[in-house]
Amino acid sequence: MADNLVYALTCTDLGFSPVCAVPEAVAGSIKQDIEAARAALEDMGIVVYEDNPDHVRGLVMYAGWLYRGRSSSEPMPTPLDRWLRRHRVNAAKGGAI
Repeated sequence: MADNLVYALTCTDLGFSPVCAVPEAVAGSIKQDIEAARAALEDMGIVVYEDNPDHVRGLVMYAGWLYRGRSSSEPMPTPLDRWLRRHRVNAAKGGAI
């Protein structure tokens, strides 16, 4: 269920309607980016709890940024950068947000 929610929110963030048919190649790329984002966050020491809306938001922002990064050279969006900084600091302190 959580994976479906993350996928639907990421599609929405990218401007695709998860209710309508997303082209198979695009859907595959989005799912790969979600898994890449999840792995990158874990590598940073950030554990994503998918029952925590703030964690889901961070995962969706990161996956969307990875997807968009294929076609642009824009830097990381400020909200995502702040989210990552806040969670990395907290992870380093041994806490969870």
